[in-house]
Amino acid sequence: MEHERQMKEEEQDAQFLLARANRFNDLLTQNLAKLKTEEQSFKEMLPKITLEVEQLKQMRESLVSCVQTAIQEGIVREMIKLEETLGQSFLDTTAQGVKTQQQAVQESLKIYEEELNALKSSFEDYLDEERQKFKQFTENYHDGITQTFEQYSVKATAFKQDMETVVSTLKKLMILQKQRLTRKGILLCGVFCVASLLTGGLLFYLYPQHVYYPDKNVAKYMVMGKTLWENFSRLSPHDQDMLTKEVKKQMKK
Repeated sequence: MEHERQMKEEEQDAQFLLARANRFNDLLTQNLAKLKTEEQSFKEMLPKITLEVEQLKQMRESLVSCVQTAIQEGIVREMIKLEETLGQSFLDTTAQGVKTQQQAVQESLKIYEEELNALKSSFEDYLDEERQKFKQFTENYHDGITQTFEQYSVKATAFKQDMETVVSTLKKLMILQKQRLTRKGILLCGVFCVASLLTGGLLFYLYPQHVYYPDKNVAKYMVMGKTLWENFSRLSPHDQDMLTKEVKKQMKK
C-alpha cells in the first residue's frame, strides 16, 4: 500500500509538471502571436507615417510659396497705395517745393522697408521653429517605435530560452522517472519471489507433515531459485527480461 501510494504521488507530480509545461507552451504561443500582431500593425502604420511626412513636406513647400506670393501681393498693393499717396502728396505739396517732397518720400520708404524687414524676419523665425518641431517629432516617434520593437524582441528571446530550458528539464525528469519506475517494478517482482520462497521454506521447515509436494524436485527448484535470485544482477539485461517474463507467466498459471 505504501508503495502504491508513492507511485500515485509520483504519477501526480509528473502530470502536474506536464500540465505546467503545457501552460508555459500556451503562454509562449500567445506572446509570439501578440508580437507578430504588433509587428504587423507597425508595418501597416509605416506607409501611413511616410505618407504623412510627405504631406507635411508638401504643406511646408506650399506654405513658403503662399507666403512669398502674399508678400509680393502686399508689396504691390503697398506700392500702389504709396504711389497714390505720393502722387496726391505731390499735387498737394507742389508749392512747398521738391526738396520737402523728396524727404517725405525717403522717410516713407524707410518706414516701409523697416516694416517689411520685420515681417520677413518674424516669418523666417516662425518657419525655423516649425521646422525644428517637425524634425524633433519625427526623431522622437522613430526612436520610440524602434525602442518598443527592441524591447519586445529581447523579451520574446528570453522567454523562448526559458521555455526551452524548462522543456529540457521536464524531458530529463520524465526519462529519470521512467527508469525509476522500471527498476522499482523489477525490484517488487524480486521481493514477491523471495517472499514466496521464504514462505514456502518456512512452512516446509515448521510444518513438514502438512505440506504435500506432488513433485519430488520441489526442494531442488527452491534451491535453484534462491541461487538464481542471488546471481540475478550478474545476468545480462536480455536474460533478466526473459526470466522476468517466464516468472510472470508461471505466476498467472
